[in-house]
Amino acid sequence: MANALTIPDGDALPDRALLYAESCFETFRVIDGAILGEERHWHRLLAGMASFGIELDEVQLRALFAEAKSRAARMAPDMLVRLTVGGGHATWGVQPPVDRQCEAIIHLLPPPQRTAPMIAQSMAWPFSLEHKNAKFPADYARLLQAMQQWRQLGIWLPGAEPILHRDGYLISAATANLLIKRDGHWWTPQGKGVLPGVVRSLLLESGAVRASACPQRWLAEAEALAICNSGLFLRPLASLDGRELATTELSELWKILHAFAGVGR
Repeated sequence: MANALTIPDGDALPDRALLYAESCFETFRVIDGAILGEERHWHRLLAGMASFGIELDEVQLRALFAEAKSRAARMAPDMLVRLTVGGGHATWGVQPPVDRQCEAIIHLLPPPQRTAPMIAQSMAWPFSLEHKNAKFPADYARLLQAMQQWRQLGIWLPGAEPILHRDGYLISAATANLLIKRDGHWWTPQGKGVLPGVVRSLLLESGAVRASACPQRWLAEAEALAICNSGLFLRPLASLDGRELATTELSELWKILHAFAGVGR
C-alpha cells in the first residue's frame, strides 16, 4: 500500500537544509537545566557547519544552547532535545548565497524510557565508510536505505538494534557508539564510520574504555555489550544474535558519568 502524500500550500524561499541537506544537528538531554558535555556538543556542531563553509561563533552557540535549555526546562526536568542548524532559506540554486541567514530548529521530546531488555543483531553495513566529525541528517538517509535492504532480504529482525560491521571490523550501533567488554576491559571501535560521540569521549578520557580497531569476532568473545549516546547515556544489550549477555556490568561506567552535571540519578 502506498504511503499518504500531502502537498502543502505556499511558495516560500527554498530551505537549503531540506533541498540540499545543508544542515547539522546535535541530540542531548536537558536534565535539571544542564547538558552533559555541553561544550563538546557545540564544538562538534561548529565543526559540522564549518564543513559547509558556514561559520558560527561561540556567542551564537551559547545563546542557541541557552534557548534550548530554557525551552526544555519549561516543559519538564528531563527532556530530550534535537537541535538542528541549517543553511536557511535562499533563492533557487545549489550555489551558497553570499549573505546567508542560518536557521535553527529546536525539537523537544520526552526522554527515552528504559523498557524491555534491548536485543541486538549483527548486520553488515552495505555502503563505503567515511570519516565522521559531526552529525548530519544526510547520514541517516544511508541508514534508512540499509534498513530497507535488510528488510527486503529478510535478514533483519525489525526492532533489533543493528550492530554494524564492515570488512571484518565493528563500527557502531545504528545511532549509538558500541561498547564491548572483553577480557575484563571495555573497548569501543575507532576508525572510519565511527562518530566521536560525547558520552564515548568522556568514557575514553576517564580511562575506563579503550579505543581500538575492533574485529567482528570480538562479538562472539564479548562478556557484555552496551551502547552509548547522549540520549540514552548507557544501555546494556541483553542479547546479540540470540546469545544472552550479562546486563549488570555497567556500574563502573555509570559512576563516571554521574560525576558530571546533566545526567541525573
